[in-house]
Amino acid sequence: MNYRRLALIGFFLTQTGLQSIAQQKNSIGVQLVDVKAGTFVMGSNRGKEDADESPVHDVTISTSFKMSATEITNKQYEAFDPGHNKLRGKNGFSLKDDEAVVFVSYEEAVAFCAWLSKKEGKIYRLPTEAEWEYACRAGTTTDYNTGNELPAEYQKLQHTNRTPVPVSLPVAQTAPNAWGLYDMHGNVEEYCYDWYGAYVAGAQTDPVGRQTGVSRVVRGGSHNTPVRYLRSANRQGMLPNDKQWLTGFRIVQGALPKTTAIGAELSPANTMQVSQQKFSWNKITEPFFDVPVVYVVKPDSTSGIPFYKHNHCPAITWCPNGDLLAAWFSTNAESGREMVILASRLRAGNKKWDTASMFFCVPDRNTTGTSLYYTIKKEHCII
Repeated sequence: MNYRRLALIGFFLTQTGLQSIAQQKNSIGVQLVDVKAGTFVMGSNRGKEDADESPVHDVTISTSFKMSATEITNKQYEAFDPGHNKLRGKNGFSLKDDEAVVFVSYEEAVAFCAWLSKKEGKIYRLPTEAEWEYACRAGTTTDYNTGNELPAEYQKLQHTNRTPVPVSLPVAQTAPNAWGLYDMHGNVEEYCYDWYGAYVAGAQTDPVGRQTGVSRVVRGGSHNTPVRYLRSANRQGMLPNDKQWLTGFRIVQGALPKTTAIGAELSPANTMQVSQQKFSWNKITEPFFDVPVVYVVKPDSTSGIPFYKHNHCPAITWCPNGDLLAAWFSTNAESGREMVILASRLRAGNKKWDTASMFFCVPDRNTTGTSLYYTIKKEHCII
């Protein structure tokens, strides 16, 4: 047997493989991985704090696409926005060329994709939430694409740090998943295309989220975050113009699915049937005292409204229509990411507060402080 000949063939095949990978890199050095079409099971049945991962449903990704093997790095992003260089190392995060870019907003990530699309004459965009989970799972059905546990080498300070502890964020330092994608669990969170909203039941093809919303979906979890938020099914959100040390993005090459987005979610009860009749507070001329009236009225467990054991930090104001409006946070722990802001109205003339309903929520974010205000226009001034 000609071992030298076999060795040369092996060397040639290796070099051919490397060349093939090199050809997958685009003009700014982003390595792109082919993700084939297919069907998977999206979500989880964990319930409670993770109820937004339900209902579990089959999703078909009908068209193949290319996804960046890693999160976009500082060097790659700054080919688009050189001024971002001044944010390198802010709060101790992401200083080097090969670290995942952070301190970018959703809007800036979309602008990067538009710039790259124009530069190359190809369509670049953020992945849909369904594409992201499909690519992350890479055929797995477990909590992580590594199984039901995330190995220690993938973890970077996976606990709550209210004051973030700096950690290095270079990409591709651990093994990729079965489809060749790195850092799908941790390192930094990644923006998705979709507006955040509740899942709907039933099999779907190429879902693209809601028509509108408050926050955009982010996936994958990050450093300085408990490890369970790094699961394949976990859903988080970010305000589109916000930017901080936790969140970056990766990109997709390929047209956005033409699927119609799901309609916006129903407005919460505290915003419905609100009287627009101005109330005359001048009628009340004497101090009034009464026994305490409970304003936290627990919603029915079947309502889908998150309600936790710790309800705290209320804000309350009077409204021009005579209503009183109260808002507070509901959570299991002061530092918990399950925290939501609930609200209730004591409508003018009523003796009982409405049942608590959602007021504000950016999923899996700790939004402790609450304040309420309204403006009155008088002679073209706001007072």
